[in-house]
Amino acid sequence: MKEKDIIVELDPQDWWEKNGYNKLTFTGVICELIDNSVSNFLNNSGKADKEIKIYITHSKSDKIDVVIEDNGSGMKNLQDSFRAGRKTGVNYKADSIFNEHGLGLKNALAKANPQNDDWKIFTKSNENENIFTVINSPYM
Repeated sequence: MKEKDIIVELDPQDWWEKNGYNKLTFTGVICELIDNSVSNFLNNSGKADKEIKIYITHSKSDKIDVVIEDNGSGMKNLQDSFRAGRKTGVNYKADSIFNEHGLGLKNALAKANPQNDDWKIFTKSNENENIFTVINSPYM
């Protein structure tokens, strides 16, 4: 028998559109986003002041804007944070029980914005806590 490696490639837009059909409710989307903040706090227990702010605005054009803001340490590895699922195996360690699969953020964003054209994430830079990295739509 001959072994052969198979390379699995995902089309990012197709993956996004399919995840936009997930069964998350509006409340579920918000909970997924809050889970990431809580997970960060659990993984950085030395931080004394832990705060999560939630802003929800409804515009006249029936658009709902949701902002989840925390004072956590930021995303340590952007590549892993935006990969479609995280690596598993003996060397993989989830930050907490709230993000063991690495799909929640992408699923929540896909459900909230299936068009993949109107979302932003601001995260603290690993080098300087006063500098932020901005990740914009589209997911690709």
